[in-house]
Amino acid sequence: MTIPEFSTRYPTTITMAALAVILLGYISVDRLGTDLLPDLHTPVITVDLRASGKSPWEMEERYTRRLERDIQTISQVKRVYSVTRASQSVVVAEFSWE
Repeated sequence: MTIPEFSTRYPTTITMAALAVILLGYISVDRLGTDLLPDLHTPVITVDLRASGKSPWEMEERYTRRLERDIQTISQVKRVYSVTRASQSVVVAEFSWE
């Protein structure tokens, strides 16, 4: 008796065997204990500077540009970006994983 003949003659047996394999696979993956998608965070530092009463232009000229320039001198800095508002400057630096 060939496999196709057996499958057509005993479909319930084939269905139960397939469900058993699926169930055992699910149990194995559940108990495996490995993280398929680990919780990784990009190394980032944020500098939030507040100076009351300063205009956005003044914050940009006095603080934001200096902070960006100084942070870029640090080794392994991949990217620096900033947001400047009235009385607030936020500078974010992303570091490489190395």
